[in-house]
Amino acid sequence: MFSLLSDISKQKQEMKFQDGIFFNGIPDMSIRIGHQDQKTGKLTDILIYNNKTYSKMQTTVADSGYIRISDDRKYLIVMLYNGQIYEENRDYQWFSRNQLSHHIFDDQLLLVPLSGFAFERSDQEQFASRSETKNMNQLAYTIDSLKHAQDSMVTVFENRLVKSHLIRNLSMAADLDSLPALHEASVLRILDTMSVENRNAVFGQAASWAEEARGYADYEQDFMRYTADLLYRAQADFQRKIALPFSIMIFFLIGAPLGAIIRKGGLGMPIVVSVIFFVIYYIIMITGEKFVKDGVWPAFWGIWISSLILFPIAIFLTYKSTNDSALFNPDAYKKRLEPVLELYRRMRGRWFKNRS
Repeated sequence: MFSLLSDISKQKQEMKFQDGIFFNGIPDMSIRIGHQDQKTGKLTDILIYNNKTYSKMQTTVADSGYIRISDDRKYLIVMLYNGQIYEENRDYQWFSRNQLSHHIFDDQLLLVPLSGFAFERSDQEQFASRSETKNMNQLAYTIDSLKHAQDSMVTVFENRLVKSHLIRNLSMAADLDSLPALHEASVLRILDTMSVENRNAVFGQAASWAEEARGYADYEQDFMRYTADLLYRAQADFQRKIALPFSIMIFFLIGAPLGAIIRKGGLGMPIVVSVIFFVIYYIIMITGEKFVKDGVWPAFWGIWISSLILFPIAIFLTYKSTNDSALFNPDAYKKRLEPVLELYRRMRGRWFKNRS
């Protein structure tokens, strides 16, 4: 599915020329026409720049002609009348010895290979690494591998940062697992004994090592963030493969009782209420997925929260439908509110009576 959607998005549409404007939809070619007859498709005042051959730059000028794509959409068929072709070399002798050729023609047929206009299927193996295309076992293996990679990256990062960047050139660096304790007074005392040149050299070397350590830390941070994103997506897809079938049952338990409970409004009212429930479910679902992919929520809660919220509602609606409840009957609510409305009318009448 992902390869099919990618191939459809990469497929180019028909060529559409506009008078006096260059068309750059073909790689390494630019086509400009003066006018196009909409009925016959005839083109006039044609100018073509062709750079498909690296060693030659070709410019074609013609009074009229026709340009169309072949039936198999693999070639551009260019039929030109009364024109000229200029060719100029662009090899390693471009500056020392330049060659220019000039051809005059009455009619000229050109076949230009195209790419992107024909519908071509891509290799599905390039999408096999996406977590959306993997099954449950593959996702479980991917999640375990990414967790192990995260743990190993943290350990390797700590060791390399300490030994290779922070305490480099020390004889005891190989035996240390953390930074040694440094006393500011002793360091300042050593610096005071140095000359200005040596002190500047020490400061410059320290600044260089610190910048190098910072660059290494930034690189490792980006790589760890990328690995974490892959892990969050794999965990979300693993939970989604279980949550989506469960959500189908939830919407069945919501939609079927609504048809029995809502008696007014015909078929449209149950559909409207069902759509409202689906919109609520979708908003909660995409919010939870975003929190999961950002690492804010665990994958279970982020993917299942929408189903966990609507599942009690589905059970409640199913229970009400089996008891022939008038849950969405406005007359039933009006009847229950009648004593309250009657009390309000009495109190209102007494208030007006006392005022008068």
